[in-house]
Amino acid sequence: MTDAHGHSHMHEHGLDGGWQRWLADPVLKVVLGAVIFCGVLTVIGLVVLWPTGEGRTEAIATAQEIGLVSDRLAGTVEGIEDTRCSYATDDNPDVCRNLTFVVEEGPEAGAIVALPEINLTFDP
Repeated sequence: MTDAHGHSHMHEHGLDGGWQRWLADPVLKVVLGAVIFCGVLTVIGLVVLWPTGEGRTEAIATAQEIGLVSDRLAGTVEGIEDTRCSYATDDNPDVCRNLTFVVEEGPEAGAIVALPEINLTFDP
């Protein structure tokens, strides 16, 4: 169908020859089979490997052994110093903040602790 301006408004968005012709192509059959196979394996993997509460409970129980437990303790800031980062270069002179504080509670009460340097360029 053409209008007065000489161009068509018919658009074909379907498959040439329909699905029957495409499914007759052996390469397409292999590709579609592989995609379906991978989809089925993915669903099976999700069902089999879906996490249960057991793993979480075990991780919490053994967190002390693997270093995942920390306690919040009161402390007083002893010092704040802004200096050039330990890894800074002349081309990249990043400034870092170094914090030290005195622990007021727990088994290390009275100890002075230094936090790792904080890059002020990336974490103002």
